[in-house]
Amino acid sequence: MKLIDDKFQLTQSGNSEILAAWFEQSIRFNYRGIDAALEKILN
Repeated sequence: MKLIDDKFQLTQSGNSEILAAWFEQSIRFNYRGIDAALEKILN
């Protein structure tokens, strides 16, 4: 997941549909690199 995120910068996407799909998969695979961005979205 980190390699994918490093290459495509998905966690920093401004598109909510991309973020939703990315966060769903990241949570499924326990990728902790999304924690700050996910917290920002949820708050």
